[in-house]
Amino acid sequence: MLAKLRALKQFLEYGSITQALKFSLTRGQVSCRVPGWKNKVWLRGKTTDFATLRQVFSVGEYDQPELPATADIVVDLGANIGLASVFFATKYANARVIAVEPEPSNFQQLKKNTFGCDRIQPAKLAISSNDGPVSLDTPSNAGKDSFRFKPNGNGGIQGISFKTFMSDFQIESIDILKIDIEGAESMLFSNDTDWLTHVKLIMVELHEQLSPGCTTLVEDVARQYQFDVRTIGET
Repeated sequence: MLAKLRALKQFLEYGSITQALKFSLTRGQVSCRVPGWKNKVWLRGKTTDFATLRQVFSVGEYDQPELPATADIVVDLGANIGLASVFFATKYANARVIAVEPEPSNFQQLKKNTFGCDRIQPAKLAISSNDGPVSLDTPSNAGKDSFRFKPNGNGGIQGISFKTFMSDFQIESIDILKIDIEGAESMLFSNDTDWLTHVKLIMVELHEQLSPGCTTLVEDVARQYQFDVRTIGET
């Protein structure tokens, strides 16, 4: 009962997210329906799930004018519980969305929130500098969206380079690449970056506090590959 009350309190704090959302409480999790999505999405108490819902569906963090009119391939790196993947799947009715999330409990929630949509492909992976197992490093006072991973770990999570990722998932071109990987963007943009020639649009959340200098690094590399760089909110 206490868990339900806490979840309900968190719902009330974000209850004005949008009038289009209708919430219900089941087994300590809050569910709601978002525009254009046939199934419910589920949010956990004592997490940032509610804030993420607001960010994606009310603030419109990813609904930017630079988005293309159509998209065939969307890659969601750091998919968390799948809300951004749901947004892209509803915006692009024919798109294949690969939702990459390494954290186990987030990944389970991701699968729950995207169940029934064959176009969303959950992948429990960590994009790393090399192929091989990694382990998650989560500070004791951090939530499940605040973690980093260490190469050569034994945490049971598969790490692969972006080049291997594209090969394994048979991707030749990416229309939209969304990146929210808790400071690992420095690693992603520091090594072999030829994969950027296969990407048309990047939406990246930079974590300067976790990886000092990452903003300058990512922006400089993006410009080297002829991307126009623009800052909007966290993306």
